Amino acid sequence: MAMIASAYRASRVLYNFLKSNFDGGSLSWLLPANICDCVPETFDAAGVRYEYVDINPDTWCMDFAQVLDRIANYAGLLYVHTYGVEDTPFDVFAEIKRRNPQICIIDDRCLCAPTNQMHSEQIADLELYSTGSKKQVNMHGGGYAIISDGWKYEEHPLPEDDKHPGAWEYDWEELKTTKAVANKHKAEIFAIYEQLLPASIRMPEGLRQWRFNILVKNRDEVLKAIFDAGLFASTHYKPQASNMPNATYLHQHVINLFEDEYISIEQAKAICAIINEKF
Repeated sequence: MAMIASAYRASRVLYNFLKSNFDGGSLSWLLPANICDCVPETFDAAGVRYEYVDINPDTWCMDFAQVLDRIANYAGLLYVHTYGVEDTPFDVFAEIKRRNPQICIIDDRCLCAPTNQMHSEQIADLELYSTGSKKQVNMHGGGYAIISDGWKYEEHPLPEDDKHPGAWEYDWEELKTTKAVANKHKAEIFAIYEQLLPASIRMPEGLRQWRFNILVKNRDEVLKAIFDAGLFASTHYKPQASNMPNATYLHQHVINLFEDEYISIEQAKAICAIINEKF
């Protein structure tokens, strides 16, 4: 039966899992190039080697065409749901396991809406979630993993632990309530973006789950205008390696528009006006 392990950050859970199962291993992992800095930093801290794979411009997620032919030589693969896209490539996970039955697959769902039940079709060995301040559901901290049978999970201390609480205990009913409130506000803000921004710059709906993402030619100019007006947006994630053209393209053109409790309907309208003037 799957177990749930939690900590003050999802990266802390990831660190414990890697140290418990792959400390001192000689084989590398594969990570997508468009990934938060904290993930390779966690692998580094755990002493686990890794390599990057570019993303596919059709999905903006890991390009499996670059993975399948060489997957037999790796200890693990960490798949990221770019911008919280809900679709999960279960069929590809199954093919990876067929080619390398010993491989560990981590399904990084930190930008997805959290749930405490592993997906019934799941083939990955671990589902990773975050409820930090910049995620779909903000519990002001915390992260957890749903880990399938057969894997070890032990606590491994880090110097930063002194700055954080001990075990992060989840109240799943509270998370459910917080999620409902967040979804209501997000729907209101997203409706403004949908109404006021042209379809030509919107990313596909599936890639607008975490934030409302757009692609523009003059990203820096648009961002500067938004910041100069005292408003805010972001651009995630920069490529982790220089020879990743698709991850580089995405980073150079994407703008992430916020939808959380820190942005109002009036601010969302003002941001849309700036984008429509500048793009």
